[in-house]
Amino acid sequence: MSPAGSSKTWRTTTSEDASGRVTIFRYRDSVDNAARLGQPTLFRLVWRYQSDTGMPHIEQHGRMDELEDALALAIEADGFASLVLVSTGDCRREWTYYAGSREYFMSRLNRGLSSHPSFPIEILVKQEPDWATFNVFQKRGAA
Repeated sequence: MSPAGSSKTWRTTTSEDASGRVTIFRYRDSVDNAARLGQPTLFRLVWRYQSDTGMPHIEQHGRMDELEDALALAIEADGFASLVLVSTGDCRREWTYYAGSREYFMSRLNRGLSSHPSFPIEILVKQEPDWATFNVFQKRGAA
C-alpha cells in the first residue's frame, strides 16, 4: 500500500457509531505548505459495498488495496496529488486527496486505471484552497 512505502507519517484513529460499528481512519500527520498552496482541489473517491459488519470482505479489501496502489502510481508519485485521509467503515471506503486542476487529476486517474478492471467508485470534487476538510479532521483525529 502506498503509505507503507513512503516517507510520509501517518496516524490512525477510530470512531464508533451508536450501533457499535467502527470506522477506521488513516490520515497524514502533516502536509508541507508547498503542497497545500499547489493543491487547491479536494477529491473524494468513494467505494460503497455491502457488509453486515460495515467492513469490507477480504476480497473487497484486496481490490481496494489494488486501487490504492494504482492511484499512488498514477497521481501521487511525482507530488501532483496528496492522499491525506483514508476511511474504512459504515459500508464504504473513502480516499481524500488534494490536487491541482480537476481536468488533469481526472486525466491522470483515467490513464492510471486504464489497465485495471473497473472499480466501483464515485468521485466527488470541490474547490477547497484552505484545506478545511483535512484541517478539521486532523484536529479531531489528534484529539
